[in-house]
Amino acid sequence: MGCTGSSARENIDFEALRKKREEELQKIKKEMEDLKKKEEKIEKEIEELKKKEIGNPKIELEQKKNEGFSNDNKEEAVRRINDEEEEIIKEEERKIKEEEERKIKEEEEEKKVKEEEERKIKEEEERKIKEEEGRKIKEEEEKKIKEEEEKKIKEEEEKKIKEEEEKKIKEEEEKKIKEEEEKKIKEEEEKKIKEEEEKKRKEEEEKKIKEEKEKKIKEEEEKKIKEEKAKIEEDEKEFERLKNEEISSIIPTDVKTPSKNCIFLGVFGDIRTDKQTSLDRLNAIRKEACEEGVKDPQTKKKLTMSDYFPLKWSTDLEKISRIRAAESSFTIGHERLNGKSIWGVVFNNVRSWGENLAWNWGSANSIAMINQWYEEKHDWVTGGKGVTGHYESIISTRYKYVGLGWFYNEIAKYPNTLCGSFSDRDDIAPEDFLDGKSNIIQTIEITKQKVQSNFLEGKAKMLTGESQILTPKVKISGGYALFPLNRYATLSFKSDNNKIAKVNKYGKVTAYNQGTAKITCIKSDKSTFSIFEIKVICNHEKKLIKTVKPTCTKVGKNTYECKICNIKKEEDIKTIPHDYTFNLNKKTYKSTGTCKVCKKKINFKAPSSMEIYWRNKETAKDGSYYGSVPSNNPVGSIIVCWTSDINGDSDYRELVVEISDTSILEYPSEIGDFTQFKVLKKGEVQITIYTKYNTNLRKTFTLSVG
Repeated sequence: MGCTGSSARENIDFEALRKKREEELQKIKKEMEDLKKKEEKIEKEIEELKKKEIGNPKIELEQKKNEGFSNDNKEEAVRRINDEEEEIIKEEERKIKEEEERKIKEEEEEKKVKEEEERKIKEEEERKIKEEEGRKIKEEEEKKIKEEEEKKIKEEEEKKIKEEEEKKIKEEEEKKIKEEEEKKIKEEEEKKIKEEEEKKRKEEEEKKIKEEKEKKIKEEEEKKIKEEKAKIEEDEKEFERLKNEEISSIIPTDVKTPSKNCIFLGVFGDIRTDKQTSLDRLNAIRKEACEEGVKDPQTKKKLTMSDYFPLKWSTDLEKISRIRAAESSFTIGHERLNGKSIWGVVFNNVRSWGENLAWNWGSANSIAMINQWYEEKHDWVTGGKGVTGHYESIISTRYKYVGLGWFYNEIAKYPNTLCGSFSDRDDIAPEDFLDGKSNIIQTIEITKQKVQSNFLEGKAKMLTGESQILTPKVKISGGYALFPLNRYATLSFKSDNNKIAKVNKYGKVTAYNQGTAKITCIKSDKSTFSIFEIKVICNHEKKLIKTVKPTCTKVGKNTYECKICNIKKEEDIKTIPHDYTFNLNKKTYKSTGTCKVCKKKINFKAPSSMEIYWRNKETAKDGSYYGSVPSNNPVGSIIVCWTSDINGDSDYRELVVEISDTSILEYPSEIGDFTQFKVLKKGEVQITIYTKYNTNLRKTFTLSVG
């Protein structure tokens, strides 16, 4: 490879020499051309001189010839002149010849000189080339030697540099290793210090957390105690408030203590009043009877206007009517729940000697119920066979005073009961109307034989964290449930499992953990009034601890745990659909599906035809559907897609819809015969619809919306 390189360098040098030689030859050639030009110039100048008249011997002789001679030697002179002319001509010819010979000689000499010069130049060039070649060779050798030496020096230097670098690298590595070791030691020390600090900090944090936890627990306990205390106080206050409210709203019956074999019960309801209007209506009926000459039930004579006097209001009769309205809301008749006579109700020695009763639905008023009595007029006037006693009581001249009681009771058969009590006494002082009251308890006396059972009213199922108040009640014959009036004064409550549900002395139950608890209501004589069983269902947040995934043949299970109630709950996960692979016969469209998991096989006929029609509900001019998608689809409008004429087995006609951009068009999760797409924003979207069990049966539409 070295020789080849040297040869290449020599070739390059000879080329340079050749170029140099050509340049020198060109220079010599130019110099010769310059000499030739000078020579031509000289010749031209000679020619010019020849043409000049001044100094030309021939011209001078010609001038002499033309000069006038007066002497006798004219011929001699002419001869002499001719001789001179011949000599001059000869001389000129000689000179010209010499000049030509000289020029030829000069040219030859110049040629020789030129040839010599060219030879010398050539020799010089060859010598120079040879010398150049020798020099080049020498230079190449010297260069080669120098390169070798330089290479050697370079190699030595590189070796030295490499050694230095290796030494430096080694030193660097050693330094790095040392630094790494020092760093590692430092890091270890720092880590140790950090770990110590972290340990200390952690201990401090744990201590702090512990203290915070203890403080929090203490605060929570204190808060809980405080809340419990406040709750108890609040319950007591609420109870006292309710007790006072309800006691103040308890309307007494006609006796202070229950009669033998009787008890007091309370009926919740409203005492409603429209007394002046009602009294006016009763007196209007009385006046009408006098005006029309209706027969007086008392005298059996026709009434006249002289017989008319208005009924007066009695507060005592009103009190009697209130009790009787409450009692008869259950009996639906002229009888009492205590088995006594209806005429036995007495206030201030005033009793009723005539009683009218009316029952009606919730929307009725007192006038409507009075009109129920008034409807008996026709039978009374015509002598019909219907009941007329209520109308008779209103128009009879026997009765001077009246009192009405209107009781609203939602648990009764008819919520509205109106009782009218009449008296024939004329010594009862007229009194004012009593006020109506809402949410009152009307005391009624009832025989013990009518009591069927005692019970607590409330929800049998509760969620953890819930509270409810159990209400003691008594069921009487006829299926009616009334409140025992002594429920606040003498009844108490207890739970058989406070971990499941606690109850306070007022019957308020709070559910804590899943399970069953029995709440017992106790009477003042320590006997049991009633027992109520409550099932508490865990409503705490539960942690998923285990999952058994479902397959296409088995249900899965999620297992949850509640650490508060210490219970586990399992929930079934529905079986997943079979993962079928389908083999479709494209000629018959019969398909066989094989489940990848359980290998179950199904055979069916896949759809082979499908038609799709479109309509925009907002922009369509009529109810028609079209084979092409609508062109006018503003944002917010609904586009309806109607797919029809799908053949194949009915269970295998399921459709699949793919939309290129669901931010433009929204579609429901379930696809049916009529599928609605909502336009969300402007843009262009592609809709592809195909059958699930024959994916080759598909159609794609491009829709511009907005």
